[in-house]
Amino acid sequence: MTFGLKVYKLFMVRVNVKILQGEVITINIQLPKKSFVFNNGAAVVKGNILYIYRPVDFNELMYALTYAIHTEKYGEILRCHYCGAELPISRSTLDHKCPVDLGGPTIPNNLVPTCRNCNSTKGNLTEEQFKIFREFEDKDQAKAYRVSIEREHRNIKKNGTIIPKEWIRPRDYPLNVIKMRMHVDVALGHGFDSIKKKYKKYGTILRPVIVSANEELLDGFNVCLFAKTNNCWKIVTVIRLDNVVTMY
Repeated sequence: MTFGLKVYKLFMVRVNVKILQGEVITINIQLPKKSFVFNNGAAVVKGNILYIYRPVDFNELMYALTYAIHTEKYGEILRCHYCGAELPISRSTLDHKCPVDLGGPTIPNNLVPTCRNCNSTKGNLTEEQFKIFREFEDKDQAKAYRVSIEREHRNIKKNGTIIPKEWIRPRDYPLNVIKMRMHVDVALGHGFDSIKKKYKKYGTILRPVIVSANEELLDGFNVCLFAKTNNCWKIVTVIRLDNVVTMY
């Protein structure tokens, strides 16, 4: 299956960022079993490995992989992960089972096709919390449950990123350096400000940094900059994708 989305043409320089005391976990992302080519060969799945040959938008690549996995199983008509409604791809959305708000990464392991109604209603609930929420017939009870969950989430955020244990692989080697590519005239924007605000509010950095098996930064550029400038790597979660290799 071939997907065509934009490739980012960037004028960049390479820098290496040392990690000090940060939590590093390793994960194998789910991949389609059949042939997968993204954006005219910018990324290709071969033998259970995702090879990335040119810089791409990481989130769009993960979305494309997720759709490839589910269409491989179910064809062009998918089903909502929560309510079971039939979904043509054109009417589907992808939901983070572990919400981004709690540090859930954008990888196929954490993405499921949903209808727009379930996705918007779920909001920042986890998969398990939303299943409980859907069982309430009384609207007041459902509202009270969501309020209690919001309180629970505030406490969770103080402890950092949540990664389901079943995704994590054993790691027997250290990760000391992240290889980054950045614009020569890089400007800090909304993403950096958002990290700064949450750090001040909760004392943690919720968004994880994602790197390839060969330690190339895939996602979390602003987190790396914030951690480096504020000397707070010890509260950053770094996810190393063992079956993703960059070739550029």
